[in-house]
Amino acid sequence: MNLVQEVEHYCQVRGLRLTSGRLQLLQLLMHYSGKAMTAYGLLEQWQQQHPSVKPATVYRALDFFLQHGIIHRLNSVNGFVLCQHLGCRHSAQLFICQQCLKVEEFKDDDIAKRLQQAATGHGFRLQSQNIELNGVCHSCQQKT
Repeated sequence: MNLVQEVEHYCQVRGLRLTSGRLQLLQLLMHYSGKAMTAYGLLEQWQQQHPSVKPATVYRALDFFLQHGIIHRLNSVNGFVLCQHLGCRHSAQLFICQQCLKVEEFKDDDIAKRLQQAATGHGFRLQSQNIELNGVCHSCQQKT
């Protein structure tokens, strides 16, 4: 099953509407899979095929995918990337290359558990745990 089929199935089982616009945005994100894309970068790409697409359409589709755990928001680079663990609402640790914007997601339950314990110890209730680790990927290191 490819990612589009997985997302279609995921939405169908949960009674969510995967509109044609959302599907088009998903396909754009898949095209740039593993790379952070800004909302306006996605808009520019989408408008190449559909010039009438407006920013609000992109933001609504991104909000839908964020709400349902299909993508991650990357605050440090103001971008978005597909989640590698579709809809599982897990804590995410993300390596983000500051040169090429490649994003590599990994999941370390021990890190998440330790952060949860630290938060609880400080009387803080965590709502999410997306950890962005910024640096330079192996490929970009080789270029310099």
